[in-house]
Amino acid sequence: MKDKGKLLRAYTNMKRDVELEEVMLLVLKKLHNDFPELIKYVNEMPFMTTSDNSPTVSEKEVETYLLSLNEIYADYSATRKLIGKAQNVK
Repeated sequence: MKDKGKLLRAYTNMKRDVELEEVMLLVLKKLHNDFPELIKYVNEMPFMTTSDNSPTVSEKEVETYLLSLNEIYADYSATRKLIGKAQNVK
């Protein structure tokens, strides 16, 4: 029974990791499609583990990275809208 529990946890963790990766890819694709000029900055964003003892990336680290990507998108999008409005006022 213990092995069954381990397998279930491993499957659940793997499924969660795949889902987080899919979300990350969607956000990166959206950035690339809408604002390709930002990709060079995204490539400079550090994405490392916080622990030297653990070579894997934690769920929290992935979530933090995703939040950063979303903030970049939202901030840049808002700036572009303001620039567009300012150009229309002239």
